[in-house]
Amino acid sequence: MDTPLGMFIFLYLGMGAIFVVGLVYAVRQGDVGLARGRRRRNLVMLVGGLAVYLALHGFFQFVAADL
Repeated sequence: MDTPLGMFIFLYLGMGAIFVVGLVYAVRQGDVGLARGRRRRNLVMLVGGLAVYLALHGFFQFVAADL
């Protein structure tokens, strides 16, 4: 777990589980969902933000560090 790849995997798989739990609570509360309108926009913003951060973090962790 001391390797950069191990820490990266822990961050996005292990801590991603906490994100999913929070997302489940938000769905039950009615703030996010697949229905049209505000709920879908909120879901896209949350998951899209995580995906953008994952890609940006991965780029700087593995690609830009070797330049």
